[in-house]
Amino acid sequence: AILHLPLSLRPSAPPYLRPPLTLLRVDVVTRAMPSGNLEVNVLNAIRLKDTQTFGKQDPYCVVQCGHTHFRTKTCTDGGTTPKFNERFHFVVGEGDTELSVVIWNSNTMSSDNCIGKCALPLAGVFARGYDDARCHVLDMKGRGAGELNIVVTFAATGAMQQQPSFNQPMMMQQQPSFSQPTGYMAQPVYQQP
Repeated sequence: AILHLPLSLRPSAPPYLRPPLTLLRVDVVTRAMPSGNLEVNVLNAIRLKDTQTFGKQDPYCVVQCGHTHFRTKTCTDGGTTPKFNERFHFVVGEGDTELSVVIWNSNTMSSDNCIGKCALPLAGVFARGYDDARCHVLDMKGRGAGELNIVVTFAATGAMQQQPSFNQPMMMQQQPSFSQPTGYMAQPVYQQP
């Protein structure tokens, strides 16, 4: 099918024929975000970028949702295919829209190296109550650095909280920092038997 646009809307139209940007309006519709309990099971990673010069790398993950974060145990000699299989529980509110994971290589003689990061939007988890996700891990330069398998379940508590629905400006969320993690020694609330 051929799409016929009026001359004023064509990209090749001269600027004096294009409508001014102030006439273009985009309505942003947001959905009510539930609050409840989020269970995150960090299973394993595959094809991780190898940041270790000698021997096998020792990966661990820092999982964050909102202002709460947990650290998995270090998978000693996990290399590029570490197995974590650890569960964490988060209490989520209306502002929590994404789960972020940063994967680090533990070093004893120097500071830990960041292998990469990934993010899982929670909208699908809120809608279905469950997500079995394979997240693409990106290194600090935005290149592929492997995949991380995560299982996330959600159970809503109480009534849904309503957010404003029209004409609200979109805000960019701050990305997690790649600085050296300090104080991430929190143990998981629940460990798998």
